[in-house]
Formats: sequence, structure tokens, C-alpha cells
Amino acid sequence: MKRVRLGHVLRLRKEIVHPYEKPQGTATFVGLEHIEVGTGLRIGSLDVDLARLTGRKPKFCKGDIVYGYLRPYLNKVWVAEFDGVCSVDQYVYEVDRSLADPEFIAWFMRSPDYLARARVESGPGQLPRIRLEEVAAVEVGLPDLDGQRRLLNAIREQIGLAARARRATTAQLEAAQTLPSAYLRAIFAGREGRTWPVRKVAECCQRIDYGFTASAEPYSGGARFLRITDIQEGAVDWDLVPGCDISPAAEVEKKLLDGDIVFARTGGTTGKSFLIKHPPRAVFASYLIRLRPGEELVPEYLCAFFRSDDYWRQVRFSARGGAQPNVNATSLGNIQIPVPALGDQQRVVAALNARLGQAERLLKEIDRRRTSVEALPPVLLHRVFGGWP
Repeated sequence: MKRVRLGHVLRLRKEIVHPYEKPQGTATFVGLEHIEVGTGLRIGSLDVDLARLTGRKPKFCKGDIVYGYLRPYLNKVWVAEFDGVCSVDQYVYEVDRSLADPEFIAWFMRSPDYLARARVESGPGQLPRIRLEEVAAVEVGLPDLDGQRRLLNAIREQIGLAARARRATTAQLEAAQTLPSAYLRAIFAGREGRTWPVRKVAECCQRIDYGFTASAEPYSGGARFLRITDIQEGAVDWDLVPGCDISPAAEVEKKLLDGDIVFARTGGTTGKSFLIKHPPRAVFASYLIRLRPGEELVPEYLCAFFRSDDYWRQVRFSARGGAQPNVNATSLGNIQIPVPALGDQQRVVAALNARLGQAERLLKEIDRRRTSVEALPPVLLHRVFGGWP
């Protein structure tokens, strides 16, 4: 195995399509967005009208290596399957076939050893990149062509096994992610759930109201001021919630109590509900709606319903003048909810918590397996390319 610089086996293809040359016809465009991270698989393309180009496009030919030099850690390295054009964020290399197989070089450029040997530049306001001279300077252990083909066969086989394992764990993860919704459907749309009396939310809650508009500069004293951004994955770290200036009368009116449920009125979590547990002295922002269950509702049961398909079918978002979709207190109050006896609600909550706990543990285990599977290709490529003298 000889040690050579990539510049010895790669030649930059400098053919460019320029708009000012008034090109005609169509071409297939393959940009960075069309190359899968890590694998080099092409996952898309575009047919472009050359006469309507607004910027220059490098040409590539079948068998060339098309390399995304921006954010090189994404390993977007594609061996062209046809002639076409790409973006200026990609280098196009013709491979000296008397010395190297294009696919062998492409796999090396996707390997962790390539990135370890290449000099990656970055700066303020600039994406990480590898310059032409830095690509050319990287050294690779190069067997003869027969040796490269034997290694390629092994790489294809092992990468194929890893890809099948990744698809299997992805399918398992997608199936496991449907379990919470399935559990909720079994409760609220099942045979027993259909026998429970149905009432409007407003009829069985003490209050539904909007939050408080704080002063422009929340301060460290006073009541905590809960905002949408303070609720992360259904939990609140009260130590990170700022205080606000609020009058005693307004604080009494907007004070959060244990068992209150708050809704996001707008934004990326519109319509989602969050159960407040053991809050400190706190009020809530105007972009939240607070719902306080009455005595005939267990708060955890109500929150479970607010995660169900039936709730999301009933909730109505509105948008005016291009504003973000939002929910309001009236629409929430009109939502119909099955209201069984308190004992049945507590039983539902206990059973649901047990099932959701099982689902969460399963999701974590599948995610752990998927992480292990995704680590296989770099390990394999390191075994192939990391052992040259």
C-alpha cells in the first residue's frame, strides 16, 4: 500500500456554465441538499433551464466525485451517476482511474480519517470549509486497483448491513412513537369511554382566563412570570423563570395554583397544554391561557384528554392578517370532554401513566440502539482507512 496525496489522484474539473454565455437546453442539478449525510446517496435532483440561470454552475461528468466542501463534517460526497451541474459550494473532481477507483476515494473522503487529516477552516460568520489546496494535501493509503476493489466489496457489504439495521431501528422508533396516541385512543375512543357522559370544558372548570401583560423589563423580585418559552418539554424550571412587577390585586387574579393547566395560545406549541405542579409565587403571561379544573375533574385526567386525538380534532386555530395560528378561551371552553366518575378518572390516569412509562422506556432503548447503529459506518471506515503506515 503506497501513501499518496489526494492531489495526485484527483483533478479539479473547471468546466463552468456561465449565464453570460447564454447557454441553452436543460441540465440535471444536484446540490448539497440532494446528497444524504454520511452515505453519499443521492436523494433528489432538479431539472434546470440553462437559459434561466442566474448564477454560475460547475459541470460534472458521470464518474466524477462531487464534494460538498462547506460543513465537511456532513460527508456529502457523491460519485456522479450521470452528467449534470452542481452548486458553487461543491468541488468537482475527475479521478485518475489508472491509480484509483472513484468510489474508493469517495469512501475515504466520507471517513473520519479524512476529516482528521484535512484542515478545516472556520471564522466569525463563516461556515466551516475545506479549501482546494487542503483537499489536495490530504494523504491516503492507496492499495493497487485490485486491492481497492476487494476493500470496496467489503465496505459495500458492511455499509449495506448497517443501512438495513438503521432502517429497522427507524421503523421500530416510528412504531413506538405511535404508542402514546394509541393508548389515549383506547381510553377516550374505546368502548368504556363512549359510555361516559360528555360535557363542555367550560361547564366543569372553575375558570378559563388569559394571562398578565408584564412590564417591558421583568425584574428579579416579585412574583415569577411564566412565559411560553419557560415551558420546555412539559416541565418548568422555576429557578430560571424571571420575576415581574405586578400589583397585589392583579397577582391575586393571575396567581397560578397547583393543578392549574396552561395552554399555549400561539407560537410553535399552539394548543398544547401543561400541568402546573407545586408552583412558587407565580403568575402567567398573556400568551398563555389558564384553565382551573372544577371539583369533578382530576387535573391529570384533563391533561390526558388534552393530548388525545379527540381534543385535537375539536380545537380550532385561527389566524388573521398573516398572524400565527392561535387558540382562545372561548374555543377551549366549548370543547366537549367525557367526564366519568372521579374514581374512574383516577384509574385512567394510573393506567395511562404506567403505559406511557413503558413507552418512554421503550423509546429510550430503541433510540440507544439506533445511536449504536449510526456509529457503525464511521467505525468500519476507520478500520479500512485508519491503518496505513
